[in-house]
Amino acid sequence: TLGSLVALFLVGAWQVMIAPLATGDLYPPYSSLRTDPLGAKALFESLSEQPGLDVARLYKARTPLSRRTTLLILGVNSVGWSASPNGVFDEYESLLKGGGRIVIAFLPTKAPPTTPNATALQAQWHIRLRYREVPAPQDRDSDAIPRESALYFEPGPSGNAWRVLREHDGNAVIVERDLAGGTLVLAGDSFPLSNQGLSDASDATMIAQLLGPAKRVLFDENQFGVSETGSVAV
Repeated sequence: TLGSLVALFLVGAWQVMIAPLATGDLYPPYSSLRTDPLGAKALFESLSEQPGLDVARLYKARTPLSRRTTLLILGVNSVGWSASPNGVFDEYESLLKGGGRIVIAFLPTKAPPTTPNATALQAQWHIRLRYREVPAPQDRDSDAIPRESALYFEPGPSGNAWRVLREHDGNAVIVERDLAGGTLVLAGDSFPLSNQGLSDASDATMIAQLLGPAKRVLFDENQFGVSETGSVAV
């Protein structure tokens, strides 16, 4: 009957179009719109409940950050990012001129087979991205979300501007520095900020270190291709 066909259509439409939006599976890892273990919605909602803290998602192009505003850029591919040209790092500096704070948290990763050409990064910010050997997990599915990243940071010859916030096995895994009037933070692993990471071991001290003295926190969704276009369909 017509009623049965309509019901089947609605069920199919839910499974194909609506369910991925509801669970967040449609979005890339570490998007604050994802509710599964790979997402960061739990962090977004937890921060939103903190009194005196304004939390929002950034769907538009980045603009200079005002003082006491922290921009969270999660799930960044460290290999591709470190090989960026000077213009990319100039853009970050322009965002910081108002006194804001940028946190770049990288995807959990293994050591890459080849070392990326990070000449611009090293010359401009005096820091190197290094990778240590991380033992493969023996008791979990190899396709499971990574719990530990090989990435760490090594300040260069003029790297005394960098402050180490966290170390792991003697290696700097979270660092920050004053830059262009604001503060830049690099975190070697986004996993502790994920839904699963917060469920396993919520580290409030680490999150506070990342955010700094923020009164406003922005989750950058535009980097994932989730942006406002003014379209009714969107």
